[in-house]
Amino acid sequence: GTVIFNYFSAIDGDLPGTNQSLVRYFLGPSNDASRFTVDPVSGRLQSAEPLDYEERSTYTLLLYASDQGSQIRNNASKYLTVNVKDRNDNVPRFRLREGYRFSVLENSKNGTYIGSVDAIDSDQAGSNNSEVHFALSRPSLIVEIDPESGALLVLLSDDSMIDRETMAKTLEFIVTATDAG
Repeated sequence: GTVIFNYFSAIDGDLPGTNQSLVRYFLGPSNDASRFTVDPVSGRLQSAEPLDYEERSTYTLLLYASDQGSQIRNNASKYLTVNVKDRNDNVPRFRLREGYRFSVLENSKNGTYIGSVDAIDSDQAGSNNSEVHFALSRPSLIVEIDPESGALLVLLSDDSMIDRETMAKTLEFIVTATDAG
């Protein structure tokens, strides 16, 4: 598992070198305890299985420190919060799996809005890992895409316009979506 915390340290005020001063660590019962292990001697806390931010981002554990006294054992406990950090483990996905189809009127000028593509990334919202950017897989002299919004616009030089008689009737473009993570 992944090391969450290298070691915990509890100090027992009993005579050093005796069982009463020997501290051992264990996790108390909780819904989250099965996902973690703690080394009883060092107090090293680690995950028992991979943790995924998108599945769950926070865990609460109850850590006990106990001396090893033979007649009476003394315990101390502390609640721990484990915050899982997001990894860039998800790729952007277009909302329409079958693709997008747009039409543009003849005589449309430079900058005319054609349509927009949209993609989502399941990584942590608001992070670079989920920030989606769009691009055309090949440069085009007819269409451009806004890298942030996914808006497709007519791109013509000078004062040219879309002319059905001189241009192909159907144009295909491949749009890629990447995250910034």
